[in-house]
Amino acid sequence: MATPPYAKVLVALNGVPVGSGGITVSGGEVVQLSPESTVDWRLQRWELVDAPPGFSAPAGWSVAGDGSFFSTAVQPPPFTVPSVGATTWGKYAIRLRVNGNPLLLNDDGTRNAAHVAALTDERTMLSLLSSGGVEGIALGEDHQFDTRRGWLGALMRGLRTLAATGGGGGGGGGSTIPTPVLPNAVVQVSTSGVITSAPLRWDQILAAWTINSFAIVQTSPVEVGTTITTPGFTATYASTPTSAILTDNNGTAARDVTSTPTSFTSLGTFTKTANNATVTWTLSAHDATSATMTRTASVSWQPRVYWGTGAPGLTSGAQILALTNKPLQGSRNGSYTYATGNTAANLKAYYAAPTSYGTPTFKVGGILFPITKVASAVSVTSNGVTQTYDLWESDNVGLGTLTLDVT
Repeated sequence: MATPPYAKVLVALNGVPVGSGGITVSGGEVVQLSPESTVDWRLQRWELVDAPPGFSAPAGWSVAGDGSFFSTAVQPPPFTVPSVGATTWGKYAIRLRVNGNPLLLNDDGTRNAAHVAALTDERTMLSLLSSGGVEGIALGEDHQFDTRRGWLGALMRGLRTLAATGGGGGGGGGSTIPTPVLPNAVVQVSTSGVITSAPLRWDQILAAWTINSFAIVQTSPVEVGTTITTPGFTATYASTPTSAILTDNNGTAARDVTSTPTSFTSLGTFTKTANNATVTWTLSAHDATSATMTRTASVSWQPRVYWGTGAPGLTSGAQILALTNKPLQGSRNGSYTYATGNTAANLKAYYAAPTSYGTPTFKVGGILFPITKVASAVSVTSNGVTQTYDLWESDNVGLGTLTLDVT
C-alpha cells in the first residue's frame, strides 16, 4: 500500500468489488466509486472527465464549466450505466484528486511544478461497448485496456469491428454502416421462447479465465475466543489478473491486492466468541477480457467437546476441563473410542458438550448405551470464553475398550 495521503480509485459493480484500471461494464450496472484510503485527506474531487454525450450528470454530481461531472464527497454517489444506445456507448474516464492537487499541465500546456503524482489517480476507466461490439476511446486513455498499445489498441479493435460489420474497407463505394441487431452476438432462447442476444465475449471464444485456487493460510476451525490478526492468503489464476480485490463479510475495508495477487493479507483483525461463527473472505478478480470471477475462503470458530475416563462422581467445570480428549467440534456428533484404561473397576466413561448442542443419543455398536446426565449447565471457561456444558457419565464401570457413537 502507498504512503498516505494518496489517491486510488476502486470500483464496485452491483455491490461486487472489481478493482481498478480498465473495466468493461454493461448497461444497467450500478457503479460505486470509493477510495482505497482516506488517511490524511483534507479535501477531494471526483471527476468524470469524459463520458459519451448521451450520459447525463448522475444524481448528486455537479456539472463543471467544461461539461464534465464532479463530486466533492469522500465517496461519491453511485451511478447507473445507461442502456446501450447511439449516444451512450463508449468510455467513461474517472479522475480522483486529493488535497487540492493541481493538474499536471497548465491551461497553456506547461508543466505545473506543484503537481504531486500520488495525489491524482487517472488509471481507472469504464468501457461500455456499442450494440455492435465497437469499443470507444476516451480523453486521457493510456494503457487501461491495452498494456502494450495503449489507446491505439482500443482504436484498432473498434475499426476492425466496424470493418467486419460492413462499415469499413472497400473504397469508393460510400457504403454506410448498417444497423444490425447485434453483429458478432450470442443468441439465447429461453424455455418460454424469449430470444435474447449479447455481444460475443472473449471467454466464449477462448478458454474461460478463472481463479484456479484461493486459500487462507490460517487453519480452520479455531477455538472460540481466538483472535486472528491480518490473516494471509494464497491464490492462483489462469493468468495474471489485471485486478484482484479482497473483501470479507466482517466489515473490513476492501483491499486491492492486484500488485501481489498470489500472496497477500487481510488488513482486519477477527475474533468470535459465539459457537460456530464464521468469517468468509472473497477474492474478486478478472483479466483484461474476462468478467469478474470470485472465490471464497472461510474460518469457523468452534467450542471444545470433552470426553475420557475418570473416577465416578465428576460434576464440576474443572473436572470437565481435565478430561483427556478436547477436540474442537461444530456439533455434538462424533465417534469416541475409550481405550482399555477404563477397565479398572473405579473408572467410568464421560462425555461433555456445550448445553447449546442439545441432548445427544449414545450408542455402542448400534445399541443404546446406558449413560446418565450427571451435571447440567456447568460453567466452563476455555480460551477466555465462558459457556455452560452438560456432562454425561456411564452407568457402569470397568467397561473396557468401546467406541461410543454420539448423535
